[in-house]
Formats: sequence, C-alpha cells, structure tokens
Amino acid sequence: MFNAVLSSGKLWKQIIDAISTLINEARFVAEPEALFLRALDPSKAAMVDLYIPNASFDEYHCDERYEISVSMDDLVKVTKRVQGDDLVQLSLQPERERLQITLVGRAKRVFSLPLLDSTEPIPKKPNLKSTTKIEMNGELLKQAIRDAQVVASQVIFEASEKAFEIKGTGDAGEVSVIVERENEAVLSMEISAPSRAMYALSYLSDMIKAISASDTVRLQFASERPLQMDFGLPGGGRISYIIAPRVERV
Repeated sequence: MFNAVLSSGKLWKQIIDAISTLINEARFVAEPEALFLRALDPSKAAMVDLYIPNASFDEYHCDERYEISVSMDDLVKVTKRVQGDDLVQLSLQPERERLQITLVGRAKRVFSLPLLDSTEPIPKKPNLKSTTKIEMNGELLKQAIRDAQVVASQVIFEASEKAFEIKGTGDAGEVSVIVERENEAVLSMEISAPSRAMYALSYLSDMIKAISASDTVRLQFASERPLQMDFGLPGGGRISYIIAPRVERV
C-alpha cells in the first residue's frame, strides 16, 4: 500500500514544476522512508534528483518499495488544476494499474492516471568533485540567468577568490553579472581553486522556474566539469539538478 498526503498544493506544484522541465516520464520510487525520483533528460545531458522524506508529508504510508511511472504531460495537466490551498493525496492502485490523485478543496476531485511500464534502470547520481561551492539567494540567481537570456544561448560560470561571475555572449551582445563575496544575498562562497565552465542556458532557464525568491540555492562546479544546483523543500526535502558542461570554443 502507498498513500501520501500533502496539505500544501503550492508545494506539490513547485515539485512538479521542478521535475517537468527535464523529463517526459515521471518515475517515482516510493519506499517506507521517502518518495524520490532520479532521471536523465532525453539527451542525457542533465539529471534531476528529487528526494522527499516521509516527514515532509502530512500523512505517509508505504509498506514496501513501489515504482510508480506516469506520463509527465498527464501529471502536469492534473497539477495545473491544483489550487494553492488544496490538499493533495497520492494513492497507488496496483490492481487497476493506476495512480490516483485526489485534490480536496472546495470540492473533492479525483484523477486516475494509468501506470507506465519502465524497463530502464534508475540512473546513479554521480559523485562530483567541485572546487567552487556557493550558497546564494534564489532570486539573485534567477535574475542573473534572465539577464543572460537577453543576449546569449550559453553561459560561462567563473569563480575567483573574490567573486562569482556569470557571463554570456551572443549575436545580440554580451552580458556579465558579477556577484561579489560581500553581497548580502550570498550566504557562503568556498573557492579552493579558480573555476570556469560553460553550460547551456536553455537548461538553466528551465530549472530556475521552480525556484522561489525565498529559496536558498547551492551551486557546485569546477573547471570544465558538471554543475550541480540544489535547493531545499519544506520538511527536509530537496531537488538537485546536474548539467553537463559544454565545450568552450576559443
């Protein structure tokens, strides 16, 4: 049996917004301790890793391990019907091969989505070595990425002892966003060696959509190495993204 209840429809929408940017199939794994999802995007250039401990839910019952795969498009359509104050209940119906999603607000609405057969193994999360670790306000990162969108399709993350810089160059011009260590929106900046790496702006633009202005975002990267971006969820949950670097042409 698997049954989970979230009293915050807003939180559920944030979770689905975060994972829907990368994948076509939502393959959740429910275990007694937590609900999680880890998947690669179709090009295998980016990964999303979602972890929600059982304590994050208002109710959580799971007696064994279940893999629950549903269409991401269908899940997004249902989630768009969630109001901010709705209660969201997830129930697995293995005998009918359905995931039941119940929304309780002014009325009780029950959606039933067919389960998909998934044969590919769940990818392992890579163990990345980073020379730069930065914790900063989510709104600051969102505005920097949006600045880069004005002119660029790729962005360069560059970190030195004193500052973190996001740079973009395109046919429309250039942009440079410099975030100094003393910036009040920076909670911590650990740089063991100068770092420089290029990433696709399209991935970053999608990923920041799920970050709220009050979120704290953690960035970890090294020269010509993948970028890991994490932000927390209420109750101890987290969402992590990993993006492969692009080859920088000199």
